[in-house]
Amino acid sequence: MAGSVARCIGVLATAASFFVAARPASAQDAPAADPPAAEGAGAAVAERLFREGRSLIESGQTEAACKKFAESQRLDPQLGTLLNLAECEAQIGRTATAWARFRELAEKARRAEQADRQAYAEKQVAALEAKLTYAVLRLPPGSEDIRIDVDGQPLGAASYSTALPLDPGRHRLDISRGVEKFIVEFDLEARPGQQSIDVALDDAHRVGGNPPAPPPPKEDGGVDGRVVAGWVLIAAAAVGAGVGTYFGVSAMSLKDDADARCDGRFCDALGLEAFEDARTNAHGATVSFAIGGAAAIAGTSLLVWAAIDGPPAASVSLAGRF
Repeated sequence: MAGSVARCIGVLATAASFFVAARPASAQDAPAADPPAAEGAGAAVAERLFREGRSLIESGQTEAACKKFAESQRLDPQLGTLLNLAECEAQIGRTATAWARFRELAEKARRAEQADRQAYAEKQVAALEAKLTYAVLRLPPGSEDIRIDVDGQPLGAASYSTALPLDPGRHRLDISRGVEKFIVEFDLEARPGQQSIDVALDDAHRVGGNPPAPPPPKEDGGVDGRVVAGWVLIAAAAVGAGVGTYFGVSAMSLKDDADARCDGRFCDALGLEAFEDARTNAHGATVSFAIGGAAAIAGTSLLVWAAIDGPPAASVSLAGRF
């Protein structure tokens, strides 16, 4: 076993030394499309992390080295660091992650016109692709409206039925369905090919237990709010009609008084006052009739709507009993 580990480390060291004698810091190491290299403390820390990662590789602490390379790459992206990180991920069995790293390396090396690195990365991509483990999610019926995160990364709806390349080991699905949330964990065996994962959205996987129960239905005979509102509006319409009638009769009486004090061309003071009062009352009658008519239409509409729908509370209660 120790000899096997040593040989693996030797292969890694040979590959890295062929392409990266030390962590490159020159501008030609990164393609033009990449962000500029970090400066100052960030670059210095990245360089230190890279060297610590190389030392850990040489001492056989591959997993710890991966963490150093990953942080160095985050602080100051470089092709040499990315190569070491991809090799490191492959050595500890993270085949899907390593495959993605080498694909990234091949593309960046192509843009940077580094043919040797591009060729090496493409060779590793092909080798790892044959070892990939895929998770095929088997969702329950009616799952079209759910949202899924895989290990914290959002998964598009178009990917739900796609075989997902994932590293062997433990994985977590965070699933949302409306206000409900579920957590489903599963393990992928370290073997190439597809593995089906049954995703159960049940109480055992629900976050926070059962959802709150809906409010109890109304008892039979409960009053429909539309009926109450309808009759209130009908009553308001009746009041409006009464007020309008009062103003209308008053307006006609005042007009008669005004006509009696006017000779067709001239009116005395009392005639003018009666005429103005008649006009004011006529306006009040018009407004009152308009409001009453609108209330009558609205109230009648609510009563008809309630009659067509029927008593919803009674139907819910009957369904519950049967």
